[in-house]
Amino acid sequence: MGWASQSSGLFDGKLRTHSDGRKWQYGTTKGTWRIKKTNNTVASMIGDTGSTGAQGIQGATGPTGSTGSQGSTGPSGPTGSQGPIGNTGATGSAPSGSSLLTSIKTVDGSGSGLDSDRLDGQQGSYYHNPVSMPATRNIASGTNLDTDLQAGGSFKSYGSGGTSWNAPFAYGGVLAWDFDTNIKGQIAFDIRHTSTTYSDFWFRSQNSTGYTSWHKVWHSGNFTPPTTFSATGGTITTVGGYKIHKFTSSGTFTTSTSGSVEVLVIGGGGGGTSSGGGGGGGGGILHNVSTVVDGAYTVTVGGGGGTNSSGANSSFGLMIGYGGGGGSGNSGGSGAGAGHQSPSVSIGGQPTQASGGGNGFGNAGGGHTYSNPYPSGGGGGAGTAGAVRTSGKGKLYNVVGSNTYYSGGGGGGYWTNSSSNAGGLGGGGATSSSGSANTGGGGGGAMPYQGSVGNGGSGIVIVRYPV
Repeated sequence: MGWASQSSGLFDGKLRTHSDGRKWQYGTTKGTWRIKKTNNTVASMIGDTGSTGAQGIQGATGPTGSTGSQGSTGPSGPTGSQGPIGNTGATGSAPSGSSLLTSIKTVDGSGSGLDSDRLDGQQGSYYHNPVSMPATRNIASGTNLDTDLQAGGSFKSYGSGGTSWNAPFAYGGVLAWDFDTNIKGQIAFDIRHTSTTYSDFWFRSQNSTGYTSWHKVWHSGNFTPPTTFSATGGTITTVGGYKIHKFTSSGTFTTSTSGSVEVLVIGGGGGGTSSGGGGGGGGGILHNVSTVVDGAYTVTVGGGGGTNSSGANSSFGLMIGYGGGGGSGNSGGSGAGAGHQSPSVSIGGQPTQASGGGNGFGNAGGGHTYSNPYPSGGGGGAGTAGAVRTSGKGKLYNVVGSNTYYSGGGGGGYWTNSSSNAGGLGGGGATSSSGSANTGGGGGGAMPYQGSVGNGGSGIVIVRYPV
């Protein structure tokens, strides 16, 4: 049986005997103490629950537990910035021909070589095989090209068919195309045999009404090179892509065939005035930029005029450059300046080759002043008119490879002093000086009264054409 429970009045400390012979006793203090004795030895004693004692010190840390399972992957972080460019790799070596061929064969080409059965993206079957062309044979007499090549193909003949095979020759070939039932075309060419003509080329076509006649589109004459234009005469130079014929004296211009040329004709300058001192007029100018020529043309170069004399005309065929006026106030290609000997001649000579009206160029000479020192008029030039004490300017051209003035007026003189007036630009002579040769410049007038007089300069003819 279990331990007996005793009331609090039994805490007297006395030893008692249990029914099973074991000894027990209560304590002397109040509580539910139980003392178990076995063989008179206290085994245990349980008293009332005491108050909670102070917290003991923390025990030592236990061993680490096992690793738990891996958690799920978290979201991706942002992309990092680009790293620096790496170093340049070493230069590779070019593959050898054999290695390149081996590489190509791994991509295309079965067997022993490359697969080259495509041309412009087409298989070989796309193109006509000349071995299978039905017309590799000679055509027999009686072959009819209207019917025998309806499906296309080619025929050839080396005389066996004559002209009975309705081709335009006995020696040559025909190639035909079949576009549709009634739309066909044929081209034909001959070859040289015994004929002096060869390599002629024909074409014809067919529609619903049948074949047209043969049209020759090429013949042996096409091989003859065209005749190149050339010419002779004068002093010939080549400058700036032009052949230039310069005539400083009379001669003949002769062409090899028809062609177009540029022509400049300048008459001789007029001579100065002795009694009065007017300047000679410049030679007249005729200029055509495009003149058709074919054959031989007479070329005349006019001489300059002497004292009081006009210059001579220059010409190229029917083209004329009139001589400049000479003497006091005389007319000419360009007019002479007026002399100072009397008031009766107060204006310069008029041009016979007027400027501004087509291809001719000339101007009037200058008038004089009838008062001391009695200055005379300058000769007219092809570019501008003369005036008192001033000679007319010539006209500028570039027909010889450089800019050149031609046909300036001569300078006028004075009655009472020895002053000199310049000649006009373009070969005009100053007072008492001659005009320049082959410019058509006028001669200078006398200085003073009945002093030295200048002669006019000779004219010139220039022809040029591109080469």
